[in-house]
Amino acid sequence: MRKDVEMVSGKFTHGVPPMAVRPLNTLDSGARHGSCEVKPEVLGRDESLDGKMKKFLSHAHSQRTSPWKVFGIAAVLLTAATSAQAWVIDFDTDQNGNDIVHGQVIDNEYSNQIPGANAGLGVDISGRNNSYYYGHPDIAMAFDSGPLDWDDPDLQAPFTDLSSGATINPGNILVIQENDYGCGDGVCNDPDDEEAGGYFEFKFHDANGDAKAVEITSIDFFDIESSEGYGWVKFYSGSDSSGYTEIGSFYVPVTGNNDCINTWKQVTYNIADVTKIKIKFKGSGGIDNIVGQASGGGGGTGVPEPASLALFAGGLLGFAGIRRRWTQGAQTKES
Repeated sequence: MRKDVEMVSGKFTHGVPPMAVRPLNTLDSGARHGSCEVKPEVLGRDESLDGKMKKFLSHAHSQRTSPWKVFGIAAVLLTAATSAQAWVIDFDTDQNGNDIVHGQVIDNEYSNQIPGANAGLGVDISGRNNSYYYGHPDIAMAFDSGPLDWDDPDLQAPFTDLSSGATINPGNILVIQENDYGCGDGVCNDPDDEEAGGYFEFKFHDANGDAKAVEITSIDFFDIESSEGYGWVKFYSGSDSSGYTEIGSFYVPVTGNNDCINTWKQVTYNIADVTKIKIKFKGSGGIDNIVGQASGGGGGTGVPEPASLALFAGGLLGFAGIRRRWTQGAQTKES
């Protein structure tokens, strides 16, 4: 589900222009915002590099694409594989592979191990509510975006990126819980995102509980309207004992206004030496798919998918044979 996002990022706290997302008043790729007619490419959660490679090779074969062009494009896909994400926090399953349910309070689900990361890398997650009214708890909670019968239609899939037209079905997304109904047992009875917003905090650590640096590649954002803009994402290095130093500060992106299409946007950061993240929302919304990898050998290892490597090699060999047949066919016609 990786989609590039057109934006300019900078540390707004140091006088550099903040992240600027290109205007979201139109939909590309066949989508029309005003009429709610959306026909974008749907990117499934399980769309793998293998699938992309197979689709590309099949298309190239049918179009008689030059083998040299095939080699170049396939090499780009292979490069993406070799630098592929090492781990993803998706809030769908916990560190033990158990399903995370709708309304589940998220705090220590990944404290002992982030799935896909090196052994012992964990993260503690917390939430803080902007509302000071009684009954608005400091809870980070999983909201299942799949069913269509929840109280909050703004958080129901599919979500569309208004810049590209791409849509995804993210499953669970992380929100600040608006009420405390039944949350005492670890699963809230009335899940909903806090209208007043709040912030999430993530602290990465090793098996001994000591701060551990990682590199954060990207984060997905959902249902952030223009009226709720000027939230921020801040990255820190350091630890609880030594103190934290801010190493990156960015605005939360506006995914689009809530007319008739639920919206999302992925922001690429590629920021290393991160031991803590704080994400501040000025209104409702959620996040998902925190993608990370090693930072100085700590967070995980990005390695090619073996099947993709084999597919790449086999595809090139196949196209070598195709090239010979094309050439022989052309020579026969000329003679």
